[in-house]
Amino acid sequence: MRATLAVITGLVAWLVLATVLNFVLRIGMGGYLDAELLMKFSLPMMIGRLGVGVFASLGAGIACSKVLGAGADQPRRRKWALVTGLLLVLGFIPVHMYMWAAFPLWYHAFFLATLVPFVLAGAALF
Repeated sequence: MRATLAVITGLVAWLVLATVLNFVLRIGMGGYLDAELLMKFSLPMMIGRLGVGVFASLGAGIACSKVLGAGADQPRRRKWALVTGLLLVLGFIPVHMYMWAAFPLWYHAFFLATLVPFVLAGAALF
């Protein structure tokens, strides 16, 4: 039960962090909101969006690990962080297929390829 709650918490943490950080991009980066509405991002905007994904993934790993608790050994934290990361990848594949034309290949590849490693890194930080 705790493992299921840890994974759900990690997924929710990812969504919350990404939402908050995306608001930061909207406020802090001139023209971002207009670009977001048109899905026409400059290179710095795309890098900012990828940074949001990195930090949200780290946070998801930390949240997942915290729910498992300090008593959970490293292999257990890694296992459930891996499940969390893989669920994120599975959830984002359809999203990126839908947005395929709006971003270059390297953007999609970086985003999808870094979800699991940064969730695992976040879990290891706990």
